[in-house]
Amino acid sequence: MNKNSIMQRFSVGLVEDREDVATEFKRLIADSKDFRFQGWHRSAESFLENMDSGLPELLVVDLGLPGMDGIDLISAIRSRDSDVRIVAYTVFDAESTILAAIRAGANGYLLKENTGELLITELKVMALGGAPLSRRVAELILESSGRGDGNRPAGSPLSQRELEILNLIALGLRYAEVAEKLDISLHTVRRHIESIYRKLNVHSATEAVFRARRFGLMG
Repeated sequence: MNKNSIMQRFSVGLVEDREDVATEFKRLIADSKDFRFQGWHRSAESFLENMDSGLPELLVVDLGLPGMDGIDLISAIRSRDSDVRIVAYTVFDAESTILAAIRAGANGYLLKENTGELLITELKVMALGGAPLSRRVAELILESSGRGDGNRPAGSPLSQRELEILNLIALGLRYAEVAEKLDISLHTVRRHIESIYRKLNVHSATEAVFRARRFGLMG
């Protein structure tokens, strides 16, 4: 594990309308040596209004927000080409909601049954490049990726470059970091990502990694 990853205190933001949840979340972050709290917003609108003032490295988003909901917020953030890592943190466990959040661009999805040290552990997974998913959520994504005739998606296997990019994304690298590591432009990375999504018939990086692994396209 990278020594700098252990020493770094990752910035974390929260979008949550309930004050009791926000208070407990801030306490957990304050007690952790791995994170520092960067801000709390009660609504999606408030977060978007202040987005240009600086983003945290990790953003925890409640999906049941008043006004614009969490899924629309995630989509709005991604439309600005933001690399912030986003985890949906919610009581909603309906399949349609889970898949909508992942397809909107959430890197992870945790149910609010994950509290205390378990929540901190999952955030550490995310900070180090993983995709924190409650067990039920992971099962639903796998089920969704396997629906159909069970064959590999049309257009597979992926090209060698696409596999390189997908493996780096699975390790938690952001698009800009992938571009730097492979010595290619950010535009080229995005073009390959679009091709990966099309070939695998997915809408997000998390789905792409799950589907590629399911079909044995990557380790």
